Amino acid sequence: MQQRVEGSLLASASLWQAQADTQRDLLLTSEKWLADYYRVLLGRLAEAGHHPSMDVLRQALQVGYQSGSAFNKVSRRVGHFAATNFSTAPLNAARDMRKVWKQQKP
Repeated sequence: MQQRVEGSLLASASLWQAQADTQRDLLLTSEKWLADYYRVLLGRLAEAGHHPSMDVLRQALQVGYQSGSAFNKVSRRVGHFAATNFSTAPLNAARDMRKVWKQQKP
């Protein structure tokens, strides 16, 4: 019975990790796509010339790119932390419970 419980919890942890890896890959892909998009957009604005209104737009796009990039990096780090620390929490709790139960068993 204990092996079945641990096996189920271990499978759950593996699924959680796989989901987190998929999410990380999706975030990396979206970050690369956004970087390409901003690069092309800023290149087209550079071709349009140097007008004060274009400079403001160019600066706003640069700030948007930087903040989006920072948000993606933070999201990836939080996802990695959650996947590595929280995915095994039920398994560790079950193992700890079994240890306590064995110590209290006469």
